[in-house]
Amino acid sequence: MQAYGTDRLRTHEDGTIVLSSRFAKPGWQARASKSTTTAEHPGTAVLWDDSCWEVIAVEVLEQGVRYTLAPWSASHTMRFTDQYDEASEAHRLEEQRRLRLREKGRLAANLLAFITGHLPAGVQDHLASETGINPPRLTQISTIPPFVAFAAIVLTIVGAKIEERPSPVPLWLVIVLFYMFVDSLVRFLSAMALHRPIGSFPGLIGYALFYALSPLRSQLPPPFKPPAGSSIKMAPLSEEENMESALVLREPLFTLLDVRDQERVAQRYGIDYHKTAPTLALIVLVFSLLGVVSSLRSISVAHPSSAVSLVVAAFLAAEQIWRLSRFPHAPAPSVLRFVVRWMVRRYVD
Repeated sequence: MQAYGTDRLRTHEDGTIVLSSRFAKPGWQARASKSTTTAEHPGTAVLWDDSCWEVIAVEVLEQGVRYTLAPWSASHTMRFTDQYDEASEAHRLEEQRRLRLREKGRLAANLLAFITGHLPAGVQDHLASETGINPPRLTQISTIPPFVAFAAIVLTIVGAKIEERPSPVPLWLVIVLFYMFVDSLVRFLSAMALHRPIGSFPGLIGYALFYALSPLRSQLPPPFKPPAGSSIKMAPLSEEENMESALVLREPLFTLLDVRDQERVAQRYGIDYHKTAPTLALIVLVFSLLGVVSSLRSISVAHPSSAVSLVVAAFLAAEQIWRLSRFPHAPAPSVLRFVVRWMVRRYVD
């Protein structure tokens, strides 16, 4: 008998053998001894050259796994079998090599998520299939640097305005960072809502150049390959389904209308204001309070617009508090109905 690959073999006087391996062999299970509640179950039957051996013990070491095998007993029934020869061991070593490469690729992709998250969606899906990463998470992480850069430049410009000195940030840089901020915001929200990766335009251009110049082009996914599942043809929605989708999008706006309009919408489409009215009122309340705080900090005689903003924000905040107290009993209109009604007039008139 001989060991294959990188394994080492040692024979004991009692007829058992010990096979030391650098890696665990999938499927090799040790014998389960008999207990007061369970019967004895033989270990994996290993077909080794012209004989059959049973795995009776498996010992995990710091630098590998040690398998103890004994000649197969004819009284046992083979439950699990495996082959041990040069070809099967070479296959196991190749699988281990692929696993190591896959793990290294996964770690590299995650560590470089600020860059890999900008790659085209099809490329990110390819990385997911090769390394097991989470593509939407890569996209979300890649949006962090543009957010931080845009916040830093806004603070720099505001600081310069407060100190009444020229802004040190050139206009072209402001435009570039603003574009990156908007692009990152759209990508972040899309990845979070759709659970799909989405690349950026700079990432597409950079990967396209790398793909065009790479000598390993045949092993790389094309830059303009659509992501998996994006080419599925969708049947057109019926008129009723289109109406239902439009109502779902506009349902929060209906809660701002006067009571008569809300009752008319409820009778026509079965919309219940309890579902979305409190949430929308809380959102308006939070932003109104933020407006009050901001106006108080910037109010001055020289800028009466701050006083106007303070009055408007305070009124909206008070109105939302009143509306929230009314919701358990009846719908409550908002002063914003004069702005909103023209947007939903086709569903109300």
